[in-house]
Amino acid sequence: MSRFDEHNSQSEIVDVITNIIYPGAGTNTGKALEEAKALFENGARKGVANIALVTTDGKSQDDIAGPSQKLRDSGVIVFSVGIGKNYDLKELQEMATDPDAQHVFKAEFDALKTIENAIVDTACKGR
Repeated sequence: MSRFDEHNSQSEIVDVITNIIYPGAGTNTGKALEEAKALFENGARKGVANIALVTTDGKSQDDIAGPSQKLRDSGVIVFSVGIGKNYDLKELQEMATDPDAQHVFKAEFDALKTIENAIVDTACKGR
């Protein structure tokens, strides 16, 4: 697994993200949150806000309450984005940092660009 502190340019980070392989096997958002926590614990860059953006188009098949609380408790700001119509709003709210109005977003697949500025604005302020 790549570490955040191994990459310092936007192009390096985009390259790493582009090469992520989806493991398949359904929607296991709790597992993804645990993986994100490990990533931040083992390689977060100093002086940079720790921000996770969770996108989902469905309901998780595993527990998200515990993993999302642990991720937030570790200092990570969590945004959640429900895409399409099959996401679970309560799960989005459970995962996201409070207040929900700043950290929970919903959009259709073809309209994700419309929420980009709101997410970037809040994320760049590190809150």
